[in-house]
Amino acid sequence: MMEELKIEKNIPIPLIKRKKTFLNEFLPKLEVGDSFVVSIDKYANITKASNKHGIKLTSRTVTEPPHDKGDFVRVWRIE
Repeated sequence: MMEELKIEKNIPIPLIKRKKTFLNEFLPKLEVGDSFVVSIDKYANITKASNKHGIKLTSRTVTEPPHDKGDFVRVWRIE
């Protein structure tokens, strides 16, 4: 038996409360020239958050131990 659906009018859409994420607090603290190391699988989240804040970054694959296995990048704030 199918549930009966009822049309309702004038129900307000609740606001979404966005919680602060770590990146939204971390990235604005970076000064030009500051850097950090992050795994490649987290890098997409970093670039998305930096674009949101208008923060320009550049990155390079880490070649020094202990993160030299090709799955880490060093990220610098450049502007």
